[in-house]
Amino acid sequence: MHSQHTTAVTDNTVEAVETRDVHVTETESRFSPAQLVHAAIGVFLVVLGIISLVRGGLEGDLTDPTFKLIGITHNAAIGLGELALGALLLLSAASAYGRFLGLVVGLAMVALGAVIVADDGLAQDLATDKALGWLAIGLGGAAVLFGLIPARHVRRRTVDRATVVDQ
Repeated sequence: MHSQHTTAVTDNTVEAVETRDVHVTETESRFSPAQLVHAAIGVFLVVLGIISLVRGGLEGDLTDPTFKLIGITHNAAIGLGELALGALLLLSAASAYGRFLGLVVGLAMVALGAVIVADDGLAQDLATDKALGWLAIGLGGAAVLFGLIPARHVRRRTVDRATVVDQ
């Protein structure tokens, strides 16, 4: 977030100098390391999702056909999930205030990954393998970890005085 404020004030603290205007420019910005991590994970998931949708197609059963992508069994249904989670992470990376959204998405990824790893039936229903669960746990854990780091807040103030010396 970047905002800029300009304030015109009169400075009467020095009597020997006539002060016209004092222009104060305040710049405020916030940045969180989570923005970079959430953006990187988001781009990765969006790319995987798009490739999965192109390969799997949206006609008929979304879990058929299956194919290997980065060594993990994928299909169009998984691609839709990756695309949605990636888009949410990219949205969270747009601002330092979005780190909470990235944290929530990361928690959801960890929970979903844990269910896929623990429940063989769900992995079979999704027509994938447990490696997808481990990928979700790893990426979601990174999103959560970096989402917990507070944003850095920087505030700058510049004072410009236009003065006329009485002679």
